[in-house]
Amino acid sequence: CYVESDKFFTELEIDNPVLWNAEEPFLYELEILLKNKLDQSHHIVKKIGIRDIGIKQDVLYINHSPIKLRGINHHDIDYQNGRALTIADYQRDIELMKRANINTVRTSHYPPSPNFIELCDKMGLYVICEVPFGKGEKHLHDDSYIENLLQRADSTVMRDKNNPSVII
Repeated sequence: CYVESDKFFTELEIDNPVLWNAEEPFLYELEILLKNKLDQSHHIVKKIGIRDIGIKQDVLYINHSPIKLRGINHHDIDYQNGRALTIADYQRDIELMKRANINTVRTSHYPPSPNFIELCDKMGLYVICEVPFGKGEKHLHDDSYIENLLQRADSTVMRDKNNPSVII
């Protein structure tokens, strides 16, 4: 463990980890407790998964096995609740996808609910997270807009990088 300015870094070693994939979505529980000299300042508990992603000769590999993605697009909308989806709504959506032999979901152009991504981690569904450019395609080649697009892309990566279900 070491501290660099206002950031804390540590490395953990796990011998023979159980690797996460959509067929066997194994999650570890990570608990982080930060204390100062007087008391506890932060306590975080997060489910995490460990997986390896790679591309060799145009083939996607997860945990060194080739994967064929069978997916659909997903919007946070329900015929009864509109945009106010519940965890039960997301869970029902994922269960229906899995019953239809779908293993991948592409999120929409707005940030997905953290509840949806956590359920994809738990229930085993690969996620392709759309960067929220939202009609930004007309600006993709406009140099004056590049900083804005990169900030949106960076925010998406920083938000989702620790979720094992998010593969792209």
